Amino acid sequence: MTSPITMSSSPDSSSSPETPERRRCWECLRRRLVCDATRPVCNKCRVAGIVCPGYDDKKPLTWLAPGKVTCRTRRKKSTTVSTKPVAKPKTPRPPKPLKHQHFEVGTDIFNGIECIFHAPLRTDVCDVYDAVQYYNAVFYPHTSAGHRDGIANVFIDEIPINIVRFLPKAIAHNMVSIVFQHKMCVQTQWKPDCPSLKHAQARLHHHRGLAIRALNEDIANEKTQSSDVVLTGVILLLQSEIQSCLSPNWRYHVNGLLAMLACRGGAIGWMREVPFLKGILLSFLITATFANTTSPSHDHVRIASHEGLLMLTDELYPLGLHPNMPCPMALFEQIIRINHVRDGVSNGFMSKDTARSIADNIVKNIEAFDARTGSLLLISLQEYLSLTVVKPLEGSQRPSLLSLGRREEVSSASEVGAVAIDCGWG
Repeated sequence: MTSPITMSSSPDSSSSPETPERRRCWECLRRRLVCDATRPVCNKCRVAGIVCPGYDDKKPLTWLAPGKVTCRTRRKKSTTVSTKPVAKPKTPRPPKPLKHQHFEVGTDIFNGIECIFHAPLRTDVCDVYDAVQYYNAVFYPHTSAGHRDGIANVFIDEIPINIVRFLPKAIAHNMVSIVFQHKMCVQTQWKPDCPSLKHAQARLHHHRGLAIRALNEDIANEKTQSSDVVLTGVILLLQSEIQSCLSPNWRYHVNGLLAMLACRGGAIGWMREVPFLKGILLSFLITATFANTTSPSHDHVRIASHEGLLMLTDELYPLGLHPNMPCPMALFEQIIRINHVRDGVSNGFMSKDTARSIADNIVKNIEAFDARTGSLLLISLQEYLSLTVVKPLEGSQRPSLLSLGRREEVSSASEVGAVAIDCGWG
């Protein structure tokens, strides 16, 4: 008998005792690296400069950037059979209101014309045309009345409507502001609380601003900064400001005008270069002369030298653009001499003795003025009485019409001379 053979098999690897699995830290697990499981901090996290989260059973919390999402919850699949959504009945929305509402028939009719609300079609150009018509209807008849029939003045005429579109902006808007200023004066005398007074005042400042803007644009350009249009526009702006007392700083416009005139050879050079602008230069001459009579004696407007100013007066004053100022040229020249004496004494380039002797000669010239040989004799008595204030007759004696005219001419000339002396030395 054979003995049973006992077969011994080698031990299986699977039956070997299990070694505990080495755990990885949470950072190495996230980065899918082989962790050395060094406690309390693994070496790989330490070498990488990362804070090791450890080996706890729960994953440590980490800070996330705002708006960053690492995971989303999965939605469970619906086990119900999908059915088509039933369309809900839509409720009708109220219609949006139209921008332009159409009124019912019968309520939108006014004298057979359909009433439509729209933006105003009137522009600033309409004001310019209205100002020209106002000038032709109001200003021109009053100005031309101061001149005798048969004596034409090329500087006083109506403005044709067909040339309005060729007017420069500064001159056109200046004329509109002057017209609105005249309307304000008339409305104030008629009714102080007139509703249209505020409208005229607003339009006055609006067109004055447009004129200043146009002048600034031309002055900023080297080619037009001293042109005839700019000089005329500045003089008109200066005259309107002084007349309406809009701004007390009119002297700045005078200084700017004199600086621009210096580029054209001064006032005398500009007059000789453009003789057709003598009228606007005469208005500036009269304004500056009477401004010097009421201004501080040390701060006068110097258009030209004293001799040049007298020469300008001799050439410009006979134009007679100001019939509402009954001052003969001889007395106007004496006013210029008085201003010269005041200016010289205040600024120290004239001694008091010299000024006193010149003042005595001025007073003698004023007292020796004869109205019969002056310019006032050239107009009729009716025209003169409409331009001056006649003194009431003294006593019960009533002279004839001719003697009354002569007497009032002489008295008016004496009054102008007295006013000139008072303005100069007061």
